[in-house]
Amino acid sequence: MPSRDRILPAGQASDGEPPIAGKTLKIETKVMDNHSAEEALRITKAYHERTKHRFSAYAAGPEFLDWDDQPSPFRSFAGTEIIRLPLSPGLPEKPYSELFDPKKKNPPPSFDLASVSLLLEVSLGLSAWKSYPGARWSLRCNPSSGNLHPTEAYLIAPDLSGLQGGVYHYLSLDHVLERRNIPGLSWNGAWQTPGVIVALTSIYWREAWKYGERAFRYCQHDVGHALAAVRFASAALGWEATILDGWNDNTISRLTGTDRHQEFPDEEREAPEVLVWIGGRSTAPDRSLLVEAIDCGRWEGEASQMSPDHRRWTVIGEVDRATRDHSTPGRPLFSPTSRPPLPDIPSGVPSGQIFRQRRSAQRFDPNAEPLPKPAFLRILEALLPREGVPPFDILTWAPRIHPLLFVYKVEGLEPGCYLLARSQEVEESLVRSLSADFSTEEVQGVPPHIPLKLLRRGDTRNFVRNLCCRQAIASQSLFAVAMLSCFEDSLKEGPWWYRRLFWEAGVLGQSLYLEAEAAGVRGTGIGCFFDDELHSWLGFSTRDFQSLYHFTVGRPISDPRLETSPPYPSA
Repeated sequence: MPSRDRILPAGQASDGEPPIAGKTLKIETKVMDNHSAEEALRITKAYHERTKHRFSAYAAGPEFLDWDDQPSPFRSFAGTEIIRLPLSPGLPEKPYSELFDPKKKNPPPSFDLASVSLLLEVSLGLSAWKSYPGARWSLRCNPSSGNLHPTEAYLIAPDLSGLQGGVYHYLSLDHVLERRNIPGLSWNGAWQTPGVIVALTSIYWREAWKYGERAFRYCQHDVGHALAAVRFASAALGWEATILDGWNDNTISRLTGTDRHQEFPDEEREAPEVLVWIGGRSTAPDRSLLVEAIDCGRWEGEASQMSPDHRRWTVIGEVDRATRDHSTPGRPLFSPTSRPPLPDIPSGVPSGQIFRQRRSAQRFDPNAEPLPKPAFLRILEALLPREGVPPFDILTWAPRIHPLLFVYKVEGLEPGCYLLARSQEVEESLVRSLSADFSTEEVQGVPPHIPLKLLRRGDTRNFVRNLCCRQAIASQSLFAVAMLSCFEDSLKEGPWWYRRLFWEAGVLGQSLYLEAEAAGVRGTGIGCFFDDELHSWLGFSTRDFQSLYHFTVGRPISDPRLETSPPYPSA
């Protein structure tokens, strides 16, 4: 932040600034008594409505900010074996533009300590330290709302060269692994082919300390950002990565040890989120053998406490339990529509550089030159799923998030509101939901495989600024994005889809971050917006589509008062 006394609007993903403390809370994340499907759905929808910002009132949050209760952004486990990971400055060298060409895949390296270390370094590790007199804070390759970082990561691996098999917590502060579980003898027998699992969990308290009841939303955004960061990093190394569907939340808790509540402070427990298999797409480890080996293994370590005082936000515990995934069968993989390869980026910038330079802009130049049209179209193309192309191939479902674009300054495009529906079926349904004030026009000079439609001409900057909690950064950019979700149809399949909609939005957000950097501009995620005011403007009369995340891209203004230093002493 430009100043540690400045309070950002709730929900702005400003990881370029140190977080601001707020009165703490107590959140229950214990295993929920099974609700009926109807009750779980009711709780989920009620939470979503309750946590909408409105012109008349913001969602419930802390009444004041208490610096003494600021939670640490880093969790560690006392009493564990520490494995120091090697650093690889400048790597991976594979050009960023080649990540999107399946014909230019690298031969995958072997899974060993060095390669796994690089995966973690450029996906979940620190990217830099920022400072000015009296303040110092870290940045990471995966962004977070308010730079609070509720997402924790675990490595679940067989015996590798340089690393014994087991369950490890990744501590990004020092780029080390903390060994949490020494599994039983059947451990290596569970691994059918080379690969590792990255597990993600959430500490809701870190976000709710500042953002109150809306924090659950932001934690799920951050899971999506982390998923995309892991997928991009694995692609740069030549590995595949996909979500392990059908491995339910109880399994995730057992594999990560987050169900061992006695080893975590009551107010700061970790909620299971998702497992990512990095290896061959159809050769994940044997789940039952892994769990058996974990259960007969030995757990070590006790989680650090992040804050001395806590306040309870009951609705977060309720929606956490209501949206738990208790399923066991796997879900069918999604086969995306065939599309031409993405256009190359001439600069040939290494992917490692793009991963590490990703930032959230704090200010944009309102007088900046327009964005060239080819750069804008490249960014749009990168949001469309392609088979075997990161980051969307990490997801196992058809697109359910569809960008609404507010174009301000793009060469060759009229200012106005545009729709990029990522599936034809949804485009038809979305257009039917709009009021009669909107039309659907083809955009001249846009390739036919980019489904961009002009909905309304005109200058929308003041509207978007007011919509995004009156933040100037939303209107002084080159273009802004509102991510519309297939809300009702998704929740009919199960309340756990509430999480996944936010994950997908976060994956889009991470793609926008990296594409902006590659285009020589910068992005920032915006979680603070007036939900129903946008829906009303569009003419929505139902909850079929809901906006879950906003984003903006522009030419940043640097703050000369800030100093940047390397993420790690030897980097």
